[in-house]
Amino acid sequence: SPPASTPAHERSPAHKEPADQLSSITTILRFFNRSRTILVTSSLITFITLNLLMYTIYSTPFLQHTFLYHLTRIDHRHNFSPYNTLLHLSSAAPDKVSSLKLESLAFIPQITISAVLIPITLSKKDLAGTMLAQTFAFVAFNKYFLWYLIFLPFYLPYSSFLSSPRLGILALTLWIGTQALWLHQAYRLEFLGLSTFVPGLFVSGLLFFGVNVWILGIIVEDIGKRDSPNRDSTKSARMVY
Repeated sequence: SPPASTPAHERSPAHKEPADQLSSITTILRFFNRSRTILVTSSLITFITLNLLMYTIYSTPFLQHTFLYHLTRIDHRHNFSPYNTLLHLSSAAPDKVSSLKLESLAFIPQITISAVLIPITLSKKDLAGTMLAQTFAFVAFNKYFLWYLIFLPFYLPYSSFLSSPRLGILALTLWIGTQALWLHQAYRLEFLGLSTFVPGLFVSGLLFFGVNVWILGIIVEDIGKRDSPNRDSTKSARMVY
């Protein structure tokens, strides 16, 4: 008589390894579907073509002012960044600054959070909300302002700030208050000629940064609680079936 098949729970791990490897390979291949391949390819061709065209026209100055400048610049004005005081001291006495250029490394946490961690974690939950979180993180960890407003209409309808009015009012009050505190110190510096770098600008900048990070945490948590579109469609299909 033919030998009885081994029950699933008694099979050795060797039986599972090929299936697991095949599953991993299938998952990777499915990731590179037709739509994603077209998007990545067309984007790369567009970016490379335009950059090569600009380099052909302007040569090295194009590379310097478009890419390399952001690694070496010292922008010590109109700056909400927590690095503001460091940048000002570096620009005032560049010869006395340590050889370790911290201002050149300031973009590392900004890029890591906005370009790697947030999209990997949230992009399948809500694309527009993820873009809001990315832009908000980019702004909070650097020095720019209000770039993220265009994405708010996509996020606010399901946000904790509207579902909990007290939280929304508190966040808005703290955001405006710490920003007004920073702007007051900046006004005294720029218009009245008073030295308000420490503790005025430095402390107010840290407070404003802290509020922005807290708000970013709420945004990320809200997006993380959402079901991905694929799950929603699967649930709907099951309900119809």
